[in-house]
Amino acid sequence: RLERFRRTRVDTANKVELNDAVRDTRDDSVGRALMAESTAKMKLVEEARLEAEAEATAATEQELLVAKIAKEADAAAKKTEAAAAKAKERTRTAHAHAQNATKKAAAAERELQRAAKRRSD
Repeated sequence: RLERFRRTRVDTANKVELNDAVRDTRDDSVGRALMAESTAKMKLVEEARLEAEAEATAATEQELLVAKIAKEADAAAKKTEAAAAKAKERTRTAHAHAQNATKKAAAAERELQRAAKRRSD
């Protein structure tokens, strides 16, 4: 009886050890699976972050390019406005000169007519 008790006790201890080993192996497998899943998720998150950074960088570069083009267009518009103002001023000045010349020509014409009249008298 004592021998059977010892064997039963040893068998029970062996079963407990076997069950513990199976549980440990299962826990290790689950742990490795969870770790692999976590690593995969972290890689996906990192890839998404890098892609978002690249898109943000591209958007920033486009914004800078648009700002540069707008600045150049503004400068060109200012130059055009300045040139138009100069042309308007030159036109006004030329018109004034033309009016003065017309007045002088009319005055000279009147003077010639007076002189011609005096000569005829």
